[in-house]
Parts: sequence; C-alpha cells; structure tokens
Amino acid sequence: MIKYNVTTDKNECLECRTLFKQYFPKAFLETKYVKIYSIAKDGDKIVGCIGMKLSKEPGIIVVHYMFIHPDYRNKNIRPKMFKEAIKHFKKDKKIYLMRTYSVPDKFKQNMIKNHKFNENNLVGLGTIELYVGGK
Repeated sequence: MIKYNVTTDKNECLECRTLFKQYFPKAFLETKYVKIYSIAKDGDKIVGCIGMKLSKEPGIIVVHYMFIHPDYRNKNIRPKMFKEAIKHFKKDKKIYLMRTYSVPDKFKQNMIKNHKFNENNLVGLGTIELYVGGK
C-alpha cells in the first residue's frame, strides 16, 4: 500500500534527489534550495516525490521538480502527492500560495482541472498557482 506524506527529513530528501538523478542524470537540480518534499512510499521505498522550496516572496512555496518511479507511473500517485502537499500547507498559516513554472500544456491542464490551480500569465509564461490558505 502506498502512503503519502510531506517531509523535511534530510535522509528522505537525499533519497528523493538520488532517485531523481538516477533517471535524469543530466537534469539541473538545485538541491541546496529544495528542502520540502511530498513523497509517496511503497513500504520503505520512495516511489515518487515532489521537491519544493520556499520562495523569496513570503508565503509562497514553489514546486521545483517532481518524479514518479517508472514502475509506479500511471497509478494516480502524482495527484495524491499534490493533495498531501496542499493539505499540509493549508494547515501552515504562513504559506498561502503554491506555484510552479513553465509546465507542459497537458500537465498544466490536469493541474487546473484536478487541483484548481489558476493560470497566471502575469508571473511568467506557463505559470500556474494554487491558493492554499493562510493570508
């Protein structure tokens, strides 16, 4: 059974980054800034993660990257990781907005439809945002 949670645990964060780099070795990964992960675990094995960082703008969390292990794709894991992150940030009154940049059209459409993200072309091309509470 797959379980979902949001973590800042250094070992779990390192495991997420290692997993991502294993499948995308040439990807640019700003690991020193990404400190919050929404993860999916099958037993003790991390099978998916969404790496997030606090924005320089107060109250905003930025989705930096996400990854689902190839053996676990098409199993509805990504939406559940996002739901867990949204639930986590709704409890945190200091965070009021989740943002992601330059996303592919199909992904953007899914995020708008399934998670009520709003397209915000004022912030940047392909930017989508979700108000999660707080302010």
